[in-house]
Amino acid sequence: MTTMLPSVRRSGPTRTTLLAHHWFFEPRGGERVLAELAAVYPAAPILTAFAATDVSGWPDEIADLLPRVRPSRLQPLFRAAQAVPLLMPMLLPLLPWGMRRSFRRELADADRLLVSDAGLAKTLVLETDAPAHVYLHTPMRHIWHDAAETLARVPVVVRPLVRRMLDRLRLVDRESAGRVTSWAVNSRTTARRASAAYGIAESGFRVIHPPVAIPSVPPAAGPRTGLLVVSGMQPYKNDRLAVEAARLLDLPLTVVGDGPQRPALEAIKGGRARFLGYVGDRRLDELYRSHEAVLFCGEEDFGIVPVEAIARGCPVVALTRGGAMETVEAGRSGVFFEEPTVAAVAAAIEQARATAWDGDAMHASVQRFGPARFRDEIAGWMGES
Repeated sequence: MTTMLPSVRRSGPTRTTLLAHHWFFEPRGGERVLAELAAVYPAAPILTAFAATDVSGWPDEIADLLPRVRPSRLQPLFRAAQAVPLLMPMLLPLLPWGMRRSFRRELADADRLLVSDAGLAKTLVLETDAPAHVYLHTPMRHIWHDAAETLARVPVVVRPLVRRMLDRLRLVDRESAGRVTSWAVNSRTTARRASAAYGIAESGFRVIHPPVAIPSVPPAAGPRTGLLVVSGMQPYKNDRLAVEAARLLDLPLTVVGDGPQRPALEAIKGGRARFLGYVGDRRLDELYRSHEAVLFCGEEDFGIVPVEAIARGCPVVALTRGGAMETVEAGRSGVFFEEPTVAAVAAAIEQARATAWDGDAMHASVQRFGPARFRDEIAGWMGES
């Protein structure tokens, strides 16, 4: 059960900071960023739309946040939607209302708000006159750059209603964006998307790359076998390309993670893929160090997985779009493919397997993404340095 904390109060000259996060029910990249923000502000409670109550198997640094997490009034609906997944899309139009109505007292007592957002948590800024700072992982995919896919996934008969709902949510999101005091984003890709969504110049978004755990020493040379995918298995991640390319080349493939696309991926016949689900950090570290390449076939806003892999001597096969263009260096830490086709992925895999990779050089190339650097940049952005 989520531990409820007392209301935040001002105390002397110390500024009271509130943290907010879009939702807290999967241990993904955004939650790793949240854990680092929470370390910078260890006394701040975390406001969110809804939250998991069972975090067993999650990375410790994320699971340990649960006592600080305060879910909104939408929590009972979220619990119901977990039992009946068809109800989950119904939560989308309720997000702004749920967040704003649930936390008015906390917002009234806070001196500033720091929002970690890939959804509509930033609508909290409409309920406070305090400075509001947003670390943006992405403008909400469902209502912005993936809106067409959102409509395609619903029955034709309800698409006009859903289209109007998306229009309304975009209006609320833009209104909220206009009240934000300052912005940080995880990549130049996100800055471009946010600029298009909110009508704000790209220069108005400060790029602070997410924190990634980087081993202190370069990876040791050793045998590597097979291909690796680490994914939340959402449609935009294009994991089917990885599974099909591995099958085409008759190469073993290990798939880590879980998500809505997993049943369809497991149903692909004739390959040598094994699906592990979520694994702990130690096991994931071992997998990065023992595989020939990580396949990263989607267009991500940033993408922590490539950086984790490169730091451990595992080259990345990536699409020439999105955040991978800021983290993977062709010929030094990975191979790019131009088109999202099975043939293009397969050709890039063969090139990666034929390349002699320098683990020391790969490790050095991602030092700029470490957690200490992230905390320093966040403190500087928030005026703490």
